Amino acid sequence: MPGISGMETAFQLRKKKYDGIIIFLTSHIEFMPDAFKVKAFRFLNKPIDIEKFNEAFSAAENEIINTEHILIRERDKSVYIKLTDIVYLEAYGDGTYIYDKNKHAYDTDKPMKYWKEQIGSEHFFQINKSKIVSFLYFSSISTDGSIYVPLYDISLSSSRRNCAAFKEAFFKYAKKYAKTM
Repeated sequence: MPGISGMETAFQLRKKKYDGIIIFLTSHIEFMPDAFKVKAFRFLNKPIDIEKFNEAFSAAENEIINTEHILIRERDKSVYIKLTDIVYLEAYGDGTYIYDKNKHAYDTDKPMKYWKEQIGSEHFFQINKSKIVSFLYFSSISTDGSIYVPLYDISLSSSRRNCAAFKEAFFKYAKKYAKTM
């Protein structure tokens, strides 16, 4: 590419928090180690092997299709976001705030019960009457049941009866999804 390399383009995209799929197609195999640094989905060599090319794009398509999303209708707009981008939810009155990994709070007029049904319980846990937290974004739970979310630098209080249940649910989650334990 004239002016900027594909690798530099990928670095710039990741620096701007782009989390989409990147596939490299190049005759420069020496760049493969850098492809890991930008979390490339595939690294294909030239000349093009049509079977590998088709497999890469089919796998990328499956990755996109199998990523769960929800539609959030705020009072003035609608946003389609990945479930894995949700950090936590907080009920207020008749509505719910949904906090995402980009530190945006969506203000919805739907109750917590509605969102609990929408997001399911696989990646989330309701820690008290007004909060649901993602297992992906908490870093610790203290002895008093406070769940620390470093992205927001906040401790969310868990009810006493939910503290042990949260720990148990998280360990099941970690066992299922962790690469190594």
